[in-house]
Amino acid sequence: MPYHSPLHPGRVLSTFLILGAVVESLSASGAASAANTRATPDSRLQGTTLIKASLILQEAVELCFFSLVAILELRCRRAGHMPRNVKIMCRVLYITSAMMMVRCVVRIVEGFEASACFPATLSCGYIQQHEAFLWTLEVANITIFILILAIWHPGRFLPADKRVYLDSSDGKTERLGPGYSQSDKRPWLVTVFDPFDINGKLKGSSGMDKFWERGDNEATAV
Repeated sequence: MPYHSPLHPGRVLSTFLILGAVVESLSASGAASAANTRATPDSRLQGTTLIKASLILQEAVELCFFSLVAILELRCRRAGHMPRNVKIMCRVLYITSAMMMVRCVVRIVEGFEASACFPATLSCGYIQQHEAFLWTLEVANITIFILILAIWHPGRFLPADKRVYLDSSDGKTERLGPGYSQSDKRPWLVTVFDPFDINGKLKGSSGMDKFWERGDNEATAV
C-alpha cells in the first residue's frame, strides 16, 4: 500500500542500514577505547561514553522503526484497508521490535552501571553480576526473536513482485503498477538520503507519480 507509506518503501532497508552503521561505528570505537588498558583514563572514559551514546541511539532507531509501523497501521485502519496479511505482518514487526527495544534498555542500564564504577572495573553492575538477565533478556529473548521471524517472516505476507499493490479504493484488489521506485522521479541518491521526501513537502511539490490514483493498471485476482 504505497499510498499509506510514510517513506519511500524501497528505502526502508538502506535508511536503517545507514543508521545501523552509525550506531555500530560509535559502539566499536567506544569499545576499543574503553578496553585499551594502555590509554589514559580520560580516553577510556570517553570510550564508555561513546558506548552509552551508541546504545541510546540504537534504542532511538528501534523506536523510529516501531513508530513507522504504527503510522502505517494507523493510516490503513483510518482508510479501512486492513487485510489479514497486513495485520499479521504489523503484529510480527511490533513484537520483534519490542523485543529489541527491551534488549536495548537492558544494555543501556548495563552501560551506565559499568561507567559508574569505571576505571576500577567494567563489571560491577547488578545486571552483569546476575546471570538471570543474560539468560532471559539476551539468550531467550534473541532465540524467540529468531523463531518468530523464521515462522512468521514478513516476506511471507508480501507479494513476490514488488510492483503489486492493493487498490486504494477498496484495499483488497491486487493491481500491478510500475512500482514505487520507477514512479519516484527524484535522483536515486536523493531518495537514499531523503526517503521521506522532506524537501518536496517543504516546497509543496513532489517528484512522485501517484500511479495508484490513475486507475489504469492491470487488475489481478486476490
